[in-house]
Amino acid sequence: MLTNAQIEEALTNGEIEITEYNPNHLGLYYYILTPAKVIIGKTADDDGLLADTRAHDLDYSSFGIAPGQNITVAFKEHIILPKKYYGSLFSCSLCIEAGLHLTFGEIEPEYNDELRIGITNMRDYEFVLRSKCELVKVRFEKFPENAPFLSLPNERREHRELIDRLRGKKKELQRKTEDEIKIIDAQLKELSVW
Repeated sequence: MLTNAQIEEALTNGEIEITEYNPNHLGLYYYILTPAKVIIGKTADDDGLLADTRAHDLDYSSFGIAPGQNITVAFKEHIILPKKYYGSLFSCSLCIEAGLHLTFGEIEPEYNDELRIGITNMRDYEFVLRSKCELVKVRFEKFPENAPFLSLPNERREHRELIDRLRGKKKELQRKTEDEIKIIDAQLKELSVW
């Protein structure tokens, strides 16, 4: 587990990247993430893939989480770790005291996407979420220098890139033949089941 000094050194050396970095969020051996927005739901888009339906920006106002309500929270920070690092997400004490149940996991090496967690309000009263709420902290760890790794492609990233390319191609073909669009629709439908 990296200490605050080691985290600072990794940031200075460019080994760990944290956009929207705030040194005040650095603890003894962790970094506290800042809630940015609440994603209220998802629906299937034209291609049958899930897309965010509504987002509530916490910079402008707080968001009340009703008893039993499930939401997704995205964070301001974007963390990019090289192959030799990974991060573990942990809940802050506020969550325990407030009766919030969080779902999260690890930040894998070379992960390069928005950080999100799930939250369920387990209490019988509303919890008011603000951008200043300390919900989650990240602990960074470094693999040993001689740790063996298989060089595997990131299937998830490649899958997402393929979907994005196909969506772009579909938009280009909107004015072309219906047969070409049907072929791409079939490919997208097959990928969305994956």
